[in-house]
Amino acid sequence: MKQFILLLVLIAFVLPVVNAVPDSFVTGPYKVSFDLGLPQDAYSVTKNAPVIDETLGGEKRIEYSVMINNKTGLYRFMTIGIKHLNESNTGAVFTGEMIEEVLASKDSDDPRISGFSSDTRTIDGADGAVASMTLRLEQDNILDGYHAAYMPSFDYRKQTFVEVVSSYPWNEGTLQLLKTIHVELV
Repeated sequence: MKQFILLLVLIAFVLPVVNAVPDSFVTGPYKVSFDLGLPQDAYSVTKNAPVIDETLGGEKRIEYSVMINNKTGLYRFMTIGIKHLNESNTGAVFTGEMIEEVLASKDSDDPRISGFSSDTRTIDGADGAVASMTLRLEQDNILDGYHAAYMPSFDYRKQTFVEVVSSYPWNEGTLQLLKTIHVELV
């Protein structure tokens, strides 16, 4: 009887670990891995076609992105964007504080956003920042969300910038992704 109870206790501890499986994908020259802490059948991952942009000065930028959509009926999504910046940014080192300022300049002045809060944080072993906010999309449609960014440490030329936008709750996917995301060259 004791062995049976011990077996049940072990199964109870192992099942949550079995359901939450790391995910990975390749987009352009990058491999991205993460673990949302959720079963893989609770969300879908869709890779978007690369977007090539050109500045007024003729420098090109390429953005790779994926969309993570919730499949459990609740409206939740994440976007992971990887931007390869132009040559003029080579060697520019962005501290977590600088990235936090960039997030604030992008998000805090939007009249649809309230409750903006931000802080620096290590993401994927690099200095980064994350912001939380409430976004009013329509009169009665309110969305809590997060915006995080960092420059991965593999890129010694400092031309790669990773952004995460999430409407998943902080403790139900967003924090886990920020703790486990890893971007590398393939």
